[in-house]
Amino acid sequence: MIYRLSILLSLAILLFIGSNAHALRCHYDLISEDDTKFEVTLTLHKCGTVLDEEIIRSEDSDQKIEKWLIRVREWAGQYCYELTFIDAVLRDIESLGKCD
Repeated sequence: MIYRLSILLSLAILLFIGSNAHALRCHYDLISEDDTKFEVTLTLHKCGTVLDEEIIRSEDSDQKIEKWLIRVREWAGQYCYELTFIDAVLRDIESLGKCD
């Protein structure tokens, strides 16, 4: 019984490692999917920095796609995330794990 429980717990942990997040905490605020670039910038000033920005042009449409690499200070250390904006709206938050 304990063996089965430990296997189920291990599988649950593996499913969440490296997964995409729908929001990230910035002190008492959240950065969430569907936030505008302006809202993210205002919130990010409280807890983190943008390390890199990349603009990608979609050949199939006129959409402007931007990817930001950000570092956020949390209680347990500093964590990196990749944010994907489509036409200045946050569409994806990917956790990259702990970073320095």
